[in-house]
Amino acid sequence: DKIKIDKSFTQNMTTRADCAAIVQSTLVLAQGLGMHTTAEGVETDEQYRLLRLAGATSLQGYLFSRARPLCEIDFDVTHERQGIEDAA
Repeated sequence: DKIKIDKSFTQNMTTRADCAAIVQSTLVLAQGLGMHTTAEGVETDEQYRLLRLAGATSLQGYLFSRARPLCEIDFDVTHERQGIEDAA
């Protein structure tokens, strides 16, 4: 139902062409299949911007928050960045 992009690819996509190609190919495949995607390990604004432009539907990572129990997450704050469907 959903394709997750491992943080090892997300975190290296701006410095390694092979990682960028894997991320882009995965997003194109997911779009072609009508599937949602979650990119893990988003830590920088550049990663955020590139992934959103490439069509990632959900993003996770320290850019939004460190891992914590669900009951401690303020979803109003996590959705402040425009276009994020799922940042938890």
